[in-house]
Amino acid sequence: MNADPVDAPGYYTGTTSEGGIFVLAVEPDGNATFFSSGSRGRYRSEITVADWGGFMVTDVDGAMIQGRINPSGGVQGTIAGVTAFSGSRLTDGLGANDSSRDGEYTGWVLDSGIRAAAHVEQGRIAIVVSE
Repeated sequence: MNADPVDAPGYYTGTTSEGGIFVLAVEPDGNATFFSSGSRGRYRSEITVADWGGFMVTDVDGAMIQGRINPSGGVQGTIAGVTAFSGSRLTDGLGANDSSRDGEYTGWVLDSGIRAAAHVEQGRIAIVVSE
């Protein structure tokens, strides 16, 4: 694609067309993690964001997540070609300054078959639970 580079690193959040929320955390190296809630929560780490802001990846359940970060700090896209998401980069910080627990956490809720994933960044947390 022939597009101008986008300053993508940051923490993006917004809503989905099915009434859920989403979080996209983009690291300085262009690697990202996506979480969403709604009728079926979505989670995917190890997403590569192109220098022009685009990303496309299949989540753990086989749903395509694709979107684009624009130069003004907004992001929009689709999940499984049906659920739209849109939001913007947070510019006023993420809360607590303690980064000692920042990172990605995944696992299973004991004896339930339910998968859970969380992204923690400076004291804020986004959690997705999927059966």
